[in-house]
Amino acid sequence: MNDIFNYMFPGLMMMWMIFIGQNLMADVYTESERKTLPRMLGTPVNLNQFLVSKIIRCVIVCLMAEGLLMLFTAVVFRVRWGNPFWLILVIVAANLSITGLLAVVYGLAKTKILADAITVVVGLLTAFLGGGMIPFDEMPFLMKAIGSWTFNRWSVQGLQAVMNARPLGEITIPVMKLLLFGFVTTGLGMYWMRRRFQAGRLS
Repeated sequence: MNDIFNYMFPGLMMMWMIFIGQNLMADVYTESERKTLPRMLGTPVNLNQFLVSKIIRCVIVCLMAEGLLMLFTAVVFRVRWGNPFWLILVIVAANLSITGLLAVVYGLAKTKILADAITVVVGLLTAFLGGGMIPFDEMPFLMKAIGSWTFNRWSVQGLQAVMNARPLGEITIPVMKLLLFGFVTTGLGMYWMRRRFQAGRLS
């Protein structure tokens, strides 16, 4: 049972986090549709602070959901998740990547419906290519070549390295990739969402 969870559960968990984060990130549209954003911006809160708060909330809620999943599997299925420090580091980096990707999608998509649809496709595709649905080692070469560049794959590598007590390098390399991807996409996503708000086109 432990081997099955070590191999499959990390990738599936990252896919679930995309859909949890999707609802949270979509809140930027809700604020605009309900006309609550202009009232917020009438307070000392500025647009950058509003967007950062949405991103931080997304990361925190995903962390809470992952914590509950890990606690449940540890108690019920006796899954050993490994060193807590490195485990937290990996999932924080993974959540930043997820949030950044969602910020890009919701910043670029013209409508909430389109953004929701793109998120579903991206979530399923990255989970599939990253080894969250089928064993990564059994995938064709081309799929593995593409999947090795997905944040889902880096997340799985980091989590499995922690769970199996692998050398530090096998943990830090995926974490660095996730953090770089997360910071870049978060920055781009905030830029595009800010432009849409300022142009009054977010609806």
